[in-house]
Amino acid sequence: MPLSFSERIVPNVSLTFDDVLLVPAASTVLANTADVRTRLSKNIALNIPLISAPMDSVTEEAMAILMAQLGGIGVLHRNMAPGKQAEKIRKVKRFQSRINRGAMSVFPETSLAEVADIQTRYDISGIPVIDSTTKAVLGIITHSDLKKASDLSAEAGSLMTKENMVTLSSKADIRDAEKIMKEKNVKHLIVVDENQRCVGMITAADLDKSKKSPHAAIDANGCLRVAAAVGVGEEHFDRVSALIDEGVDAIIIDDQHGHHKSVIDMVTFIRRQRSGNVDVIAGNIATSEGALTLIDAGADGVKVGVGVGSTSTPRLMAGVGVPSLTALMDVTETCMMRDIPVIAGSGIRTPGDLAKSLASGASSAMLGTLLMNTTESMSKNPTGTAADIIGDLLEGVRLSMSYTGCPTMKEFRTQPRFIRVDTHHKNS
Repeated sequence: MPLSFSERIVPNVSLTFDDVLLVPAASTVLANTADVRTRLSKNIALNIPLISAPMDSVTEEAMAILMAQLGGIGVLHRNMAPGKQAEKIRKVKRFQSRINRGAMSVFPETSLAEVADIQTRYDISGIPVIDSTTKAVLGIITHSDLKKASDLSAEAGSLMTKENMVTLSSKADIRDAEKIMKEKNVKHLIVVDENQRCVGMITAADLDKSKKSPHAAIDANGCLRVAAAVGVGEEHFDRVSALIDEGVDAIIIDDQHGHHKSVIDMVTFIRRQRSGNVDVIAGNIATSEGALTLIDAGADGVKVGVGVGSTSTPRLMAGVGVPSLTALMDVTETCMMRDIPVIAGSGIRTPGDLAKSLASGASSAMLGTLLMNTTESMSKNPTGTAADIIGDLLEGVRLSMSYTGCPTMKEFRTQPRFIRVDTHHKNS
């Protein structure tokens, strides 16, 4: 039986960011002390509530590295072969760490040409040389060593350093690493187990990078956090496996209609893989019903945004969507009861928009267009840096937290009140 006209009209108030303002409240919070730490998903913490979007004009490894160094996270786009996307995950993960537990190694008989290729491809300066049978560490070959080579067809064993090689027990305190490296005057420290097998590498460069980005979003090994986007269907199964193999922190199922069986099936598939250390985020959705369906399937986070923006395909081609603020408030109310973080996925143009999205209950927000013409997006004509844009956005959020009396993101997501702005007096 057809629905009646009244049943077909959703009773919710339809609001965008422009339709409201946050109401100032009594406060003792200073903007520079407001704590913007949050969560990307159920198991992944961030130090700032910002994510770079999986657009080929926004997030490749340079953007992902910067986002993580600033305390957020980047989502590598999927408009590339699975192997290439996995390689970019590897580059981000290897860029800096306390201990690189996935350290590359070579055998004594490996050619110097192959060693040089590995160093260039993965941007690493030192590679342990291990016994092909016992896997015990025999030496190390560095970029400086290769510069001395006259014949790249020679074997690594002929050029590796043995005398000045320094190792650290995997049971030792990582805080001893820098002291040992200074005492021994070395830039590489090989981490070994009780059988002298290589289980990781610590480099002076990594320690320096860690000092320069003290608020970076890192995993248990001190590697930068990174996420990656996948699509739906069997053609993405191999992509998922490749990403998991490279240590991706979160997989985002990137679809314009997240409340669809194909997305739900993809969440279920990833959950059945070797994904114990990988969070699954799905979207885009615009209703609490969509959120509950994805959470029940195993999603650790959901992304909101359907039909938002003047160029949105669902809005223009299908006449579909829910205004940004209304969608966020509907979804976040439901997700808070299930302890599932929400990502505001679109519609953010200003620091004020970001503040309103977070105050509506979102744990973080995804940035696309705002980061397109930055140096880190690999734009041919950059107009600025992503760090500057993110700095301005966070300044606005912290100021809003001060105005509303919210010292942390927990309060900011639940306490501020909104007031509707009359259409005729938005600039009053």
